[in-house]
Amino acid sequence: MLVCNKLLALAPQDHNPVPVPLGSGIHKTTGGFHNEFSYLGINLTFLIDFKYGAKIYSGNNLLSYTNGQHINTLEGREAGFIGKGVTEDDKENATTVGPQDYFYQITKGDYKIGEEFVYDASFIKLNAMNGGDKITSRIWWDSE
Repeated sequence: MLVCNKLLALAPQDHNPVPVPLGSGIHKTTGGFHNEFSYLGINLTFLIDFKYGAKIYSGNNLLSYTNGQHINTLEGREAGFIGKGVTEDDKENATTVGPQDYFYQITKGDYKIGEEFVYDASFIKLNAMNGGDKITSRIWWDSE
């Protein structure tokens, strides 16, 4: 089994595609924070986890764009689509193309894995939180 921790795209360069790294699937930084508070018999414990520095590739979004089922493919169906970016002379792109041509190029065209489908996989989450109250035996089992 071949495992690769890099997301690669084929970038056309003189009709000889060269893999270009788009990111790593392995987090650069992983960590967590655990703390416990206790005051007057009431305690609170929590655990926070975080991971930072990885990229994730969404094949589902690629297929949704390819089939025209993603909400972002609605834009430009009537009047044409203007792609984000700049022209060769560093001016903002103003060329209108049909949405089918545009989405074909980013899903099946020259770029097999488009940057549109690579997302940041970093996160911070509250993993666990517990709270409690210490009831003393004098109050709980009061026999008088």
